[in-house]
Amino acid sequence: MRKVKYIQFIKDFVIRCEFDNGEIRDLDISGILNKNGKYSNRVFDKDVFVTAKIGEVGQIYWDGIAEMITTNGEIIPVEYDICPDFAYLKSNPI
Repeated sequence: MRKVKYIQFIKDFVIRCEFDNGEIRDLDISGILNKNGKYSNRVFDKDVFVTAKIGEVGQIYWDGIAEMITTNGEIIPVEYDICPDFAYLKSNPI
């Protein structure tokens, strides 16, 4: 599995990613995420987009923009993420 090691926001909805194999690739989320999705649509807010981080397993994620219901029925915010393998496969080499 590939891991994202570094990200840079290069223009609206494009993230330049450096992967653990040394490759640098551009990921355009406008072509892979649903702009009308329940949670993915939030990523298309420019202020939210630039808050992406890299997680422990090399995923790209946004804090607190998705929701989960606990076993006692409480709704809590959770991260919305893009799998690092998916990011690698859907990105374009530079």
